[in-house]
Amino acid sequence: MLDGLRSRLAWNAALRAVRRRTGPTALRPLSQRCVLAVVPADAERDVWDALKQLDLPARQLRLVALGMTSPPDAFAGAVQVLDDRARDWRGLPIRLAADAWAFGPDVAINFARPADPAAMLVVGASPASVRVSGHDPRSEAAYDLLTADTGGDRPDPAVLLRTLELIDPPLVPLRELPVRGSRGLPPRV
Repeated sequence: MLDGLRSRLAWNAALRAVRRRTGPTALRPLSQRCVLAVVPADAERDVWDALKQLDLPARQLRLVALGMTSPPDAFAGAVQVLDDRARDWRGLPIRLAADAWAFGPDVAINFARPADPAAMLVVGASPASVRVSGHDPRSEAAYDLLTADTGGDRPDPAVLLRTLELIDPPLVPLRELPVRGSRGLPPRV
């Protein structure tokens, strides 16, 4: 019973923060854009591979994990962890969201569950000009760009990248993506 109440209060607080977010600001030039990305605690290789496709120097990328994670060497030491000590009693970030927002992201991407209140708070309520996530009808108000449902509880990182690749002018600089159909990337329809 208390878990249900806690979840409902976290959800309501995240939605209030989304409603209070500031309007979009002008995007910086493509080579200067900053990206805030939220990854699940149990992020698999596909998430880290997707992050490697962002053609950004480390100083322009802020990573937040929703729990203890084991990032590959390329991201070692660059991931802020939102563990139990960094959460309030509802499971929401205490200060991490404000710290991540101070980074000044142009684009915020949620690789975790779209309806996770902590992810909604960090990404959906961020001051980024564009907030990207997989689709979940419950969290539509939190994000500006939603990718199609892939049947899982988290967005498919390859689908997120393909969506970003299709946007012209680009939102984020991307390295050359692998040929469609290889390494599990869906073919363009």
